[in-house]
Amino acid sequence: MNAELTAKKGVDSNTLKLKWFFYIYYPAHLIAVGILRLALHGDISLIFR
Repeated sequence: MNAELTAKKGVDSNTLKLKWFFYIYYPAHLIAVGILRLALHGDISLIFR
């Protein structure tokens, strides 16, 4: 059914895969950067001086 809907809308399946990749990648990289910052600086109060 999903393939039929994408064919009707003219959306390529590679486009959908890329869309979902970035839906997952964007929040994951923000979490990773946040963890890295905490590991390097050790204190979250650096944001709220």
